[in-house]
Amino acid sequence: MTKETNNPKYSMAFTTCSLLNSESIQVAELYLEHKNWSQVSRIATDSNLLQYRTVSALKRTLSEIVSRLKLLSDEAINLLVNGYKEEKLQILWLAVCLRYPFIYEFSVEVVREKYRSMQYKIEQFDFDAFFNSKMNYHESLENITETTRKKLKQVLFKMMKEAEIIDRDDNVQASLLSEKIISVVDNMNHEYLMVFPN
Repeated sequence: MTKETNNPKYSMAFTTCSLLNSESIQVAELYLEHKNWSQVSRIATDSNLLQYRTVSALKRTLSEIVSRLKLLSDEAINLLVNGYKEEKLQILWLAVCLRYPFIYEFSVEVVREKYRSMQYKIEQFDFDAFFNSKMNYHESLENITETTRKKLKQVLFKMMKEAEIIDRDDNVQASLLSEKIISVVDNMNHEYLMVFPN
């Protein structure tokens, strides 16, 4: 029996990603018009919605965005389009966490716990310790090269900064959740609120 028999395999395909803030909102607006992801992908590609130079880059980014937004409720997507800046960032962070369970677990087990224990600084070591601990349950992590591991760390810290989960000095920032965001996320799953340090 392998380590991953009872643990779904992590997707670690976020090495070239960012929060994709403005791009995600553009795609979300298109979804609210059509309510059909296949149609959204086709229209966004045909019209070069994101104004990318190459079709391959456009398709790659659209695929990433759709894979995240599909995990949200229509209510959450509506808030992503029409909410305040903080609500938009929080919805985007939730989407990233749902898309990548590794990031979800890091957010809950490391970032949130750091905040709750008032140890606000997220160190590079915290990522390494977390990664090593997950290797005990996810055999696929053992195949990740040191270069890729460093890139994953770099991208994760970048996304946390973009989502205002941490500040530029890597200190955890409290997520001030509006009644609207609490309601929208709670309607999806109450446990999802744990991805926000508060």
